[in-house]
Amino acid sequence: MSNTLGIRRRIRSVGNVKQITKAMELTAAAKMHRSSSAVLGARPYAIRALSLVRSLEKRGISNHPLLEVRPIKNELLIAFFTDRGMVGSINAQLARSVSQYISQSKNNLDVVIVGKKGAKFVNKSKANVIATYTDIPSKLTFEYTRPISLNARMSFENKEYDLVNVAYNHFASTLTQKPTITQVLPFTDHPDSIITNIDTSADEKVLLEAIIEPDIQTLFNSVLPRLVDQVIFETMLEAQASEYAASMVAMRNATDNAEDLLSDLQLSYNSIRQSSITAEMAEISASIAAMED
Repeated sequence: MSNTLGIRRRIRSVGNVKQITKAMELTAAAKMHRSSSAVLGARPYAIRALSLVRSLEKRGISNHPLLEVRPIKNELLIAFFTDRGMVGSINAQLARSVSQYISQSKNNLDVVIVGKKGAKFVNKSKANVIATYTDIPSKLTFEYTRPISLNARMSFENKEYDLVNVAYNHFASTLTQKPTITQVLPFTDHPDSIITNIDTSADEKVLLEAIIEPDIQTLFNSVLPRLVDQVIFETMLEAQASEYAASMVAMRNATDNAEDLLSDLQLSYNSIRQSSITAEMAEISASIAAMED
């Protein structure tokens, strides 16, 4: 009897855990869809702004501090981790990629950490962390990321850094999040740049014929910094979509494991109950036989 009581308690406990993980899975799925929709919604603005910048460059405007390519001595790396746990291995994978990058870099490298889970990476690495941003809102806003991008832009313009990269988990699909390190500044079509593979040729043809007021340089100086801010915002949106996708998958696996454990526990409970009933029936039969004798 004591065995069955213990198993029944475990069945109730595992059942409660299953309900929690299922609810967390559904919550993460809703947040993932919201974040991925936000990425897709923000992309047309960035593509159009990039088209404008490229068309202005073709008109002969390429004089801006954010475009300056110079010998790399000092480098800044912005790493986007998560604030929350229970997201599978995406933080560990990103930490490995960042650690490998830092160990291979021959430049003076400073690191900006975004997300509380990046603190564990900092403690284990020898990275020179100059700033940490935490308390990431579940619904990411441009206001949250702008100080990050503004500091990166100003540092690059003041020649404190010759290269600015971002490290994040690229949202390839619900099941695949790939650690990625890519260049943001200088804002050029470098092979490692975040903008290199974006095709804007169709929009550029239209914009090349546009009449611009007050003048091309003023427009260029206004659009380019905003575009850099937008690119960093989209990068973090993508990192957040990866976080929620990984969380959804982790909670789904936990729910499946709970179901398997419940099945095993129920089988054990039924087996013990059956043995108990069989023993009771045998005792009754023996008693009846003794009485008949």
